[in-house]
Amino acid sequence: MLRSIKISLVGWGLWLGMTAPGPSIAQAMPPETPKPPVLISCDPLPSEPSTIKTQSPDQAELLGDYRLCANDPTAAIGFYQTAVAGYQALGEDAASQTTIATFKLARALLTADRPTEALTAYREAIARDPGYGFLPLFLERQVSPLGEPVTDFGLRGDANAGPLRAESSIEASAYFEMAYDLNRLQSWHDAVKAYRMAILLEPRFAHAHLGLGVALQKMMDYDAAQASYQTALQLSPDLVWGHYHLGRLLANRYRLEPAVAELRKVVDAHTGLDTLGEPNKQAIVYDIIGDIYQTQGDSPSADQAYQRALALAPQGPAFYLKLGQNYLAWGQHQRAIDSFRQALAQLPADAAERETAELGIAEGFVWSGRWPEAIAQLESVLKRWPNSADAQKLREYVNSRPR
Repeated sequence: MLRSIKISLVGWGLWLGMTAPGPSIAQAMPPETPKPPVLISCDPLPSEPSTIKTQSPDQAELLGDYRLCANDPTAAIGFYQTAVAGYQALGEDAASQTTIATFKLARALLTADRPTEALTAYREAIARDPGYGFLPLFLERQVSPLGEPVTDFGLRGDANAGPLRAESSIEASAYFEMAYDLNRLQSWHDAVKAYRMAILLEPRFAHAHLGLGVALQKMMDYDAAQASYQTALQLSPDLVWGHYHLGRLLANRYRLEPAVAELRKVVDAHTGLDTLGEPNKQAIVYDIIGDIYQTQGDSPSADQAYQRALALAPQGPAFYLKLGQNYLAWGQHQRAIDSFRQALAQLPADAAERETAELGIAEGFVWSGRWPEAIAQLESVLKRWPNSADAQKLREYVNSRPR
């Protein structure tokens, strides 16, 4: 399968990171086996050393990271236990390291399907540091729905995807963190049970109601999910992720007017967008809605939303890239080619996204049976990007087709 394309939109006064779907040639390629979810970030890890003679706490923690990222949670548990014991022996000088390693231990136990022990570890970690959400391990939840880091002046309201501080009931927070990670492990039924335990212990726990809605939506219990989102917002009206999830759900259910209203609250929460005029802000909302419909494979509805955004405000090259990909998925090949060409007209000469646009044009030619143009376009792409795996796969596909 061809890669997904990471696109950053500039021009609204901040970066709006979004992932567009991979080019449609993926439909002709064997599907990749999905990788099991991992509860820590594995990208920064270097190659695993063959041997480490001594195991200081930080070395044991690193080895635990290697094993968890290799989907070997049982081995990871042993290393994290060693790390926790070693950090504890250092006392207050290693307090934050002890908390982080304990959270990692909890995540490894949960991955190994040992929830009772995991809950104990979550409880111990939170009790050690009730302000645990500010630790580096939780940076991933300190980002707004539009990809902006949550800062004191960058956003209005609570834009964190999860709580940063413990509830008055440590047990409720422990159940929340376990549920949050069960969600990430795609164990929706277990996540629902854990969220409900957190809510039973802390009925006004807004983030728990929000997380419950996410899990229920994954289980396609849309009415219950909507009720959970609404409860979260009743408890905390400035919960930015609450408005975002409710808006997405309403859009998925084709309730466009209330979806626009909820997503507009998300846009208005970003202080970096204050200088934009009304049309530009509303254009961002319809752009988000277009992404929602494109993700669920409804290309005509995505196009309608994108066209609303385009009518409201000028759009940058990233918009035309994903518009082209939407047309490819829809079978609107000439419109896809035209959109990719509009992206090229706006992209700098050295922009990495030019490869995506040029390859998109080639795909448009391929899927419309315009073989000479497709071959010429692919030759041009491979001349500039000879190591493009996507272009090579597309050329192999072209060469395999009878003509």
